[in-house]
Amino acid sequence: MRTADAVRIADIYAGCLAEVAGGTADGGDAIERDLEALSSVMAQEPQFRAFLVSPYFSESVKQDMIRRVFAASLDPITLNFLLAVVAHRREAVLDQMIEKYRQLCQERHGRQAVRATVARPLSDEQRAGLAGNLSEALK
Repeated sequence: MRTADAVRIADIYAGCLAEVAGGTADGGDAIERDLEALSSVMAQEPQFRAFLVSPYFSESVKQDMIRRVFAASLDPITLNFLLAVVAHRREAVLDQMIEKYRQLCQERHGRQAVRATVARPLSDEQRAGLAGNLSEALK
């Protein structure tokens, strides 16, 4: 799949998920936590990622595995999203979907990523002070 196609697909799926998540009681925070956990599992367990993207396993086998592993721990919206990704054979773009959803959540909460370059390591107190100053400056 071409990169431009993957980005477009990720944008569409993440946008749809964000729209549904925005209507939940917590504004999608549980879904954001679920996707972070899912991202961690895929990073720590390369076999799981390989299973998801493998053409050798059918949609039903993948969905059954996802239900067995995640049904008790994921929000139903997150679980249904993951099952839909598999049903539409978009597993290879899941990382990009999660990243785009993160970006949408950051925007929704008014958060901005900031990178500070310093000459030497900061103490915890200095780090907290810098974070506070940046937070005030970016309001």
